[in-house]
Amino acid sequence: MEGAKLRRVMHSTWKLGSTTHTHHSQASWGRTLILAFQCLGVIYGDVGTSPLYVYSSTFTDGIKDNQDILGVLSLIIYTLLLSPLIKYAFIVLRANDTGNGGTFALYSLISRHANMSLVPNAVVGISIANPSDFGFGFNNLGVIKGGIHICSNHHRLVCIHRLFKRNGSKGWQSLGGVVLCITGTEAMFADIGHFSVLAVQLSFSTVVLPALLSTYIGQAAYLSKNPGDVLDTFYASIPG
Repeated sequence: MEGAKLRRVMHSTWKLGSTTHTHHSQASWGRTLILAFQCLGVIYGDVGTSPLYVYSSTFTDGIKDNQDILGVLSLIIYTLLLSPLIKYAFIVLRANDTGNGGTFALYSLISRHANMSLVPNAVVGISIANPSDFGFGFNNLGVIKGGIHICSNHHRLVCIHRLFKRNGSKGWQSLGGVVLCITGTEAMFADIGHFSVLAVQLSFSTVVLPALLSTYIGQAAYLSKNPGDVLDTFYASIPG
């Protein structure tokens, strides 16, 4: 009798614990999704408005050859994948200081994991005892290699090569306009203390990146038919 009663109590306790864990997990995911939604209005203000001027800043003298559009689009895609996605979302965000990001967070990490000493000319000498102590960096080289493999599409690389070959020094100067597509992505790390690593990763990889890629690809398609609208590509490409 007592054994049966004890089993019922243990079963009830197990069910209660399981239900509590489920509710906690659901609440945690719900909070993460709310934070990911809030990220959209705080972190991505600069990178979200870059499509307004990237193509006009890249083709300052107009479009001479429609193939150049594919070359520039390929550069934009590579830049978005390598810098904000692979570099920030998967590597730099892990270099946070108990959930905080920015310059002072990095300084705090270096101070904690490295031997620092001031020399007479006020230059700080840093001697890293063990790079693996940081928990990021060299351990993620596999992620970088994987990202490079994903991006190594032969056709895109050919378009980029032809872009530089056709335009010479002007082709290299156009890179100044291309890098504008990642304006403000450092905010993903600097503002992480207001949200969470997972929230920033979710918001960028599921909403921001697909939206940016769709916008740049759509603008490139429009410019291939209307190269004269390069100075006002964003608004001119909107239907209606």
